[in-house]
Amino acid sequence: MNKKVLSIVLGIVVLLIWVKVFSKIFDQFGDDEYATVEAPSMDIIDLSKYIKRDTIPTLKLDYRDPFLGKAYQPRKVNNSPQNKNVNKTPPKSNNHRNSENLVEKWPQINYHGFVKVIGSKQGTVLLKVGGKMHKIREGEVINDELIISKAYRDSIVIVRNEEAKTFYK
Repeated sequence: MNKKVLSIVLGIVVLLIWVKVFSKIFDQFGDDEYATVEAPSMDIIDLSKYIKRDTIPTLKLDYRDPFLGKAYQPRKVNNSPQNKNVNKTPPKSNNHRNSENLVEKWPQINYHGFVKVIGSKQGTVLLKVGGKMHKIREGEVINDELIISKAYRDSIVIVRNEEAKTFYK
């Protein structure tokens, strides 16, 4: 009989603890009038009445730069009127351009990841080129123009027309 009474008392204590826990949880989500706190209104004070402009010290910026080891030297701005009037006409452009000077625009490339199987030398790369997803390996060609030169965990090197670019995640 003694074990039965002890079990009932402990069951009631455990039940009261759980009721207290759930009441704490539900009280956080309930709307309570006392939970709203209004911020005090703050007036804007005009400090120009108290501090005169002449009393504020100016900054001295002629100290040595701790990283470069050089002293600060302000840049001189040349505002002479003769520089403003020089060369108002735009420079003439060449109408005939060499095909070598034209630079083709690279397509939009997003590097999404690199998967390497243990024991293999090459990994698989996930790329999004021009809005289309590609799953390729090093050395393969995309769209007959992009060659995957080297793939790393955080970046990829792509060659196009002997121009190499690195793309990061």
